[in-house]
Amino acid sequence: MVDIPGIADDADMMDVFAQYPAYLPPLMQVFDHILRNKKSQLSSGQLELMAAYVSGLNNCLYCQEIHNYVANAFGVDLGVTQALLDDLDTAPISANLKPLFAYLRKLTHDPSSLEQGDVDSILQAGWDDKTIFDIVSVCALSNFINRFVEGMGITRTPGRTTLLPKEIMREDYTTLIDLVLD
Repeated sequence: MVDIPGIADDADMMDVFAQYPAYLPPLMQVFDHILRNKKSQLSSGQLELMAAYVSGLNNCLYCQEIHNYVANAFGVDLGVTQALLDDLDTAPISANLKPLFAYLRKLTHDPSSLEQGDVDSILQAGWDDKTIFDIVSVCALSNFINRFVEGMGITRTPGRTTLLPKEIMREDYTTLIDLVLD
């Protein structure tokens, strides 16, 4: 962990953005476009689960917990992320989602190893190329924010995410701007 002068040891991401408020609105808009994508075949809960999964693959416990909790606000069981991380093959998700999570794992750990067969598995499971675009976007956003969190020394405070009401978590991410900037 790093220690950045001016950033409190127990700071969360919103504390950091309170110090640099100009960056928050455009970032939350990107989160909304990707994780609250009303044109996606995937639900907000599934997209949040994917963000939690990628964060877990990156060992970014702060982001994993937050996105797991938000996915739960959309009806995803809290144990699914850990089950996916433990064993994708036996995780309690529908069979047609498994190729998506396998793609996310490979894209996160070894992107240059992606092959046409990985895409074909997704298409054969009934998804289209827009869904591939959606999951690649979730993966890219998650990897970006995981590195931001780790690079700024933001640490996980277990249970802190449960302080946010689930009603707020089901809203757009831009809703958080007023909470931070007020």
